[in-house]
Amino acid sequence: MFCPSCGVDINDPAPECPKCGFHVRQLDAVFGAPPERRGPVTDGAGVLEPEEAARIEARIAALAAATRIDLAVATVRSSAPRLPRSTSSGSSTAGPSAGPRTPAC
Repeated sequence: MFCPSCGVDINDPAPECPKCGFHVRQLDAVFGAPPERRGPVTDGAGVLEPEEAARIEARIAALAAATRIDLAVATVRSSAPRLPRSTSSGSSTAGPSAGPRTPAC
């Protein structure tokens, strides 16, 4: 998770940022209340096209049937978009919120 106050990467389950002291209790004030779950895919940020949501739902249903685990995906708004960051394997992954995607040409 990235601290929404100072941007430091927090990999620790601690309830507050070690750099600025931002506490997880303040998250709702920054991001708003979490979206209510509306099935396997809740697009609270409004970034999924209906076809994308349907494709994700189908994959979740297949995985849930195979594992008997209740799964869900939610998108949430961020206070600041994040660019992809490098992982230790050298590949690029999106941060906690990469913002709206731009279609590839």
